[in-house]
Amino acid sequence: MAYVTHDYDVAVGTQGKGALARFFGRIGAALARARQREAERAYLSQHMDSITRDTGIDRTALGKEVNKPFWKR
Repeated sequence: MAYVTHDYDVAVGTQGKGALARFFGRIGAALARARQREAERAYLSQHMDSITRDTGIDRTALGKEVNKPFWKR
């Protein structure tokens, strides 16, 4: 059988396994986003002078972004 119906999941007791996989998938995705934000902020902090000069973004605003914890957007 190429697919499993919801009725089969309930009857066999495997309904929660899909939810658990989705839960851990969401956690993994959230951690990946946090790592990406952390890497972007590290890049910003290393290149702050050239970024402010090239883009005209205020150094204070850029400093606030760089100093945010990794879990904040």
